[in-house]
Amino acid sequence: MATLLKNSSDAGECYRERQRQRSSDADLEEESVRLEEVIPLWSRRESDAFAARHDAMPDPAPPDVMRLRGSALRLFIAMFTLHGMTDMVELALTLYDALQVRAPNLFLTRCPRTTSVFSATTIAIGRLAFRATKGTTFQEDVLTFSRNSLLWELHNQGFMIPVAAVVYATETKVFRKLGFSIVLSPVSDWVAAVFTRLAYLVTDDLQHQGTKESHLHTSSDDSVAITSAVQHSEWLQMRLPLGRSWSRAIAGRVRASSELPPKTLALTACALVLCATGALDPEEIRPRDVSTVEWQASIVHETDLVSASIHEQGVPWCHIGQTSNLKPFVTCSLLAKVLLLDGEDVRLQIFAGARAIQKAWP
Repeated sequence: MATLLKNSSDAGECYRERQRQRSSDADLEEESVRLEEVIPLWSRRESDAFAARHDAMPDPAPPDVMRLRGSALRLFIAMFTLHGMTDMVELALTLYDALQVRAPNLFLTRCPRTTSVFSATTIAIGRLAFRATKGTTFQEDVLTFSRNSLLWELHNQGFMIPVAAVVYATETKVFRKLGFSIVLSPVSDWVAAVFTRLAYLVTDDLQHQGTKESHLHTSSDDSVAITSAVQHSEWLQMRLPLGRSWSRAIAGRVRASSELPPKTLALTACALVLCATGALDPEEIRPRDVSTVEWQASIVHETDLVSASIHEQGVPWCHIGQTSNLKPFVTCSLLAKVLLLDGEDVRLQIFAGARAIQKAWP
């Protein structure tokens, strides 16, 4: 009787596990289909916001511009962390970068530290990020200038505190400069889209290739056998937090621009994570016109060094543990399919992003 009960229990657990897997697969398919529909919309909005201009700021941006960007990032963190809205920091930074593309001289006309122009503009961008996310205006009781964290950060960085009327007027001006488009996708949103689409599409791709088994060995000496395409999919889903961590670190150091929009930075972050963990062969994404020497010097072959560098700068969640014995299963054609791009375009975007990141971490 005990054996029958155990067998019955095991069978029931197997059935429940299959049901959970079917439910998870259905959710993944639904989200992937949704992303396939919205990715063209995200791309159009991004193309409009980051469209190249004759007076565009050069890449890489001058040191003073990057220092101001770092100041803006700290102000965004102070503004949103107080209210538990840290997810809006990246969107605010994306709007900040888009504004620099569309109005490159906005912060350079007068000295930002002796006027309230910079602080008013930064706070206005934060308010617009809230509106884009929540669909409502940042209420006065949510953002007041008597809040200690924002006031302290402004004072600490030597910026003047703007009066409310200036902030509201600046918000309208910034909204117009951005072409009345504030619903943009930050780097982390693109990373989430890439990993979600990869996790769904890799099943069909691997089955088509006839891939049945790979082996993964982690730094903790745990050996995990990936015995099916479904497990490859699960493996990719588990790497999403790592991709998001890298995307946040990259977005904080590399300015989005016409040449390097958020989608390109996200694609680069995903490629680096996949290369570092062994899921993607670096040669798979080497552009045809890039020499072997130039490619060897690119960041794609230095992911461990860059990861360690980020880790040393106090961002431990960006560290990538060594992974070996994993047979690469992600292809360039699959990455292209994920974002509805051409294969060579994917290679060139990753290479451009890698070079920009390499300059950010010399």
